[in-house]
Amino acid sequence: MKHELAGALMSLTLLTGVTVPCVTARIAAAQTLALDGVPSGPELPDANGASELAAELEREAAEFERLSSLRVQEAKAVAGARHKVRAMSAYLLRTGAKKPWSESAAVVFGARLAAAMNRIDEVIDAAGSGLRADDRTPLSTAEAAAARAALEKLAATSIDPLRAASASSADLSPERIAAALAGLLAPLAEIASIAEADLPASAWPVVEDARAARLARTDALIDLAALRARVGALGDTTMQAALSKAIDATAKRVAAGEPAAAAGVPLLAEAVEAAGLLVGRIAAEPPQPVDTATLALASRRLLEQLAATFLSTDAGADGRTVREDREWLATTIVRCRAAEAMLAARKDLEGGELPRKDLALGATVLYRDDVPPGSTPKSAARAARRIVEACAAWTLLADGERTDGPRELKDVVRALDRDARLATRLVPSALARLAADPMLVGDPDVASAIGRLEEIRSNRADMMALQSMVDSISGMRPSAGRGFSAAARRLARAMLEPSRRSDAKAAFDSLSSQFARNIPLAYEDALRSQTDRAIELTGGMPKELLECATAARLAWADSLGRGDFGGEAAQQMDRIARLCAALADLDHMGAPVTRSEGDRLALWGGWASRRATLAPASQDLTVRAKLAVASLLSRQDPDARAAFQRDLGILEQSIPLVRLAARLERRVSPLMTGPSDTLGAFLSPIVSVPPSDAYLVREWPRLLALDRALLESEFARRTSNGALRESLGRYLSALALDIETASFGNAPTVAPLKGFDADSDATRSDPSGSRSGSRTPSAPREGTREPAKR
Repeated sequence: MKHELAGALMSLTLLTGVTVPCVTARIAAAQTLALDGVPSGPELPDANGASELAAELEREAAEFERLSSLRVQEAKAVAGARHKVRAMSAYLLRTGAKKPWSESAAVVFGARLAAAMNRIDEVIDAAGSGLRADDRTPLSTAEAAAARAALEKLAATSIDPLRAASASSADLSPERIAAALAGLLAPLAEIASIAEADLPASAWPVVEDARAARLARTDALIDLAALRARVGALGDTTMQAALSKAIDATAKRVAAGEPAAAAGVPLLAEAVEAAGLLVGRIAAEPPQPVDTATLALASRRLLEQLAATFLSTDAGADGRTVREDREWLATTIVRCRAAEAMLAARKDLEGGELPRKDLALGATVLYRDDVPPGSTPKSAARAARRIVEACAAWTLLADGERTDGPRELKDVVRALDRDARLATRLVPSALARLAADPMLVGDPDVASAIGRLEEIRSNRADMMALQSMVDSISGMRPSAGRGFSAAARRLARAMLEPSRRSDAKAAFDSLSSQFARNIPLAYEDALRSQTDRAIELTGGMPKELLECATAARLAWADSLGRGDFGGEAAQQMDRIARLCAALADLDHMGAPVTRSEGDRLALWGGWASRRATLAPASQDLTVRAKLAVASLLSRQDPDARAAFQRDLGILEQSIPLVRLAARLERRVSPLMTGPSDTLGAFLSPIVSVPPSDAYLVREWPRLLALDRALLESEFARRTSNGALRESLGRYLSALALDIETASFGNAPTVAPLKGFDADSDATRSDPSGSRSGSRTPSAPREGTREPAKR
């Protein structure tokens, strides 16, 4: 690994974990402060987890400082480097122990650094001996010299910037600490780049753009090889040459460890796609809807922007920077896609030459103009993306009309298809106006024409989903399927009536969530396979729980066949689905972790705690899960159902922390693809400031408070402070629930639906309130999450 990777490591984001050694100390009481509506954490005693860990590190730092004064050359530098890293960690912990819960960053950063200490010592020792940390093979002469120089620099580093960063509460932000540590630990990052072979993945991925996160990994050269193959298939030699140069330059920079180069690979892939569209359009048989001069101009502009973006690191001739060049290239690419989308929609257009001319004119404008006067690259790109979305909806409607619609809902779908044919008559002129003037993206006429088309597409997709629900119920219970088919037709018609749409859409959304949770259940495969963990969590009754769930699902199907969408059968099925979801979360967090896999979530910059920290909570919850399963299976009278509801409610109130960790791990861990036990993996989240669009970056202060509370809870457990541990448990549960609600939304509630169940028009018209298949409204479900109070 080359020395240049030290700089790259500073801008990457990786992860580390937090474990707390068994040591003793006493100092400083932590303050309490409400955290954006979440109950404040309890006041901590003088001897707390942060101060205890700080005291242990201070003792170790003093010993290494003493050894450094007695040694010379490499041994002196090794001892001095060890002393300095421990001093930084201890300072953060000692300073943070006095801060309120809302300012937990210093403690968590200090604990992250402490957790990495074993690996830090390994790498420092190896570098001091002129060896690689992974396989203990000798470093080259130049590498060994660079490693020794970095060790000496680290040993001589002053921690004054860290003191300045924590001078006042107002300045003690996570970003400020990370920036200060990035400078202080730069020599250690350089040592890691020399002594370790692997570079980890980013610790702050943008989850919404998983494809870009994958392409930005260090194995991006594989993706570049695939791009070379696509470029080789282009028929235009000029475009091939330009793209090949851009790929070669990017490959060289990626190999050198430049993170900015790796991050540019997705844009390069999009440029290859746009080039393919242009080349294909130029080579198409005449007559062309777009003149050849316009296509040639678009091709030349793309070539110029490729060169400026990927072959130059200086400001452009017109003063544009490299970042601006990327923005212009991205805008040109998306406008090219929008032009092709308009020309593709032109093929599906029936009748009228004027609409065909509008689409051709709009495509010509998108190909011809760089950015229309009065617009910016961002506004032009936004308008182009809106055109692409509208054309995609248009294509889906056209394709759907040519295929057979849902059997039971064919009358409704036919009406939607007629509406679509009427709506598409207004779209060509709206798209042409938007292409000519991107600032019209909010114009009422343009917005209504495009919005109506997308509304019809959405309604048609809902009808297809409703037909899928009918098919599922018919497969389970044919007799119920026939009744549910009639109810689905009534629901479908109501969804298209303005006066009833609101209630009908709520009923459809409730049904959608029920089907998503109930078919299949979250833990159904594990119960059917009778895994060891399923046997443990169910108290040895996985088969019985599966049989009970199957019977409840059939009863739910029967209730749907009667048109009862949210009655007692649906609510009981929902409770069983919630129990299975809780079992799945407990199983997920209880799964063994091999050293090669590591704690993948702990590689993420937003989560510092290892799974072992959650183990005590998971063990307590296992007992609660067994009680809930036992009460469900005991008998089926009203008292037993009430006992099950009570036990499920207690389990759900206790599980937020484990459930949040499980949901985050399932979401984030697949993107954490780098090594988990290297010094680079430990350092990255400590020294990296997350980008503004990183996943859950707005929840970072709360996540830091949660990590600190976990550290203190572990300390309370080890010191047998039951009252403090109980108080911290309540705080952790409330904080985890608040983060989960903000991150994943509220849990859906199953209850009688207005206009369809117990309080429908038919029921209200009956003074007795009786109705076949109806149910009385139930009490609010246990564990229902309220919106987070901000």
